[in-house]
Amino acid sequence: MEKLYKIHMDKASCALDLGDGSERAEYVCQDYILNTLGRPHRNIGIMYTYYPKDEQWPERISVACKDMDITFQWDYPYDDYFPYLGGIGGTTDSEPFTFMKDIRKHGQDVTLTLTIDCSLDDEYLRQIARELKPYGRMKIRINHECQGTWFTHNTRFSYEEVGKFFVRFANIIKEEAPNVETIFCAGFSRGEGEPVDYEEEFKEAYKTADVWSSDAYLSLHYGWPYDVAEKGEGGRYNCLTVDEFYNNFKNTAQRLKELNGGVAKPLITAEFNNDGDVTGPLHQGEAIKRFTQKIKDTKADWFNAISLYQFRDRGRLGLEIEDPNNKSVGIPQPLLNDYNEILNDE
Repeated sequence: MEKLYKIHMDKASCALDLGDGSERAEYVCQDYILNTLGRPHRNIGIMYTYYPKDEQWPERISVACKDMDITFQWDYPYDDYFPYLGGIGGTTDSEPFTFMKDIRKHGQDVTLTLTIDCSLDDEYLRQIARELKPYGRMKIRINHECQGTWFTHNTRFSYEEVGKFFVRFANIIKEEAPNVETIFCAGFSRGEGEPVDYEEEFKEAYKTADVWSSDAYLSLHYGWPYDVAEKGEGGRYNCLTVDEFYNNFKNTAQRLKELNGGVAKPLITAEFNNDGDVTGPLHQGEAIKRFTQKIKDTKADWFNAISLYQFRDRGRLGLEIEDPNNKSVGIPQPLLNDYNEILNDE
């Protein structure tokens, strides 16, 4: 042996995850994604909903209520994600399990986002936990963005009830499927030392969770597809500078550590992007690169992972845009090249 090389294999200081499918797009198989990007991710995120006591269940709500007058994405009786088809009386031979197997087969872990009826009895929750157990190391994000007003869990239940439900479901998961980590996804602290959104209502949920998350976009056209993002009065959208965005996360990390008795847990953004509807597709990746560079330059060890939302999208939140004539075909966007640079950064 003339030449010996010493290598160190460890996790990235900031991990990179990827969303695959949502209310805005279909799931894309991992063979295609890996062929396009050239390397796997740590986690692949998929998004589902579970309202088994509703009369329309288990149909996807936009199909069941296709004639309903809708002016906002979340006006339906329950969230327009793919239905979770397991649970009591369900099957594990369908979604999301077929896609979870595809993700695991390609050496990646699963992050399952699940919006779920907070009135369900424990037996429903135990059944879900038992169904997730065979997938080993994975994460579940329960009733995300729960500081908001748009999802069904926030229209039917109070913030206190949503927080208590998270604790109840998380404790059942710890009993039934101990390798499944729970993510509590809520808001921010927007100033140094300031409380996070609904801190009192969510205090126990933050303490119970394994991972903390805040969904955030440098810009987002949240009125899509029902209006157009234009300067002035045109459309429902928002936009932040990179510094504002970074400081929101930094303040949140510090506040949650204080809230948890000085012990920090991993802080991630489980949904992150810069909306091409707001910035235009050519400039979409620039601010994303500046944010990831700032995380790198400041050695922000309090920040654990970014999850890009998402691989393919019917709007402009994807590395590809879905062909309107054929939903199985994606059209690469300029963001794809910028993302590849980030993906291959050590």
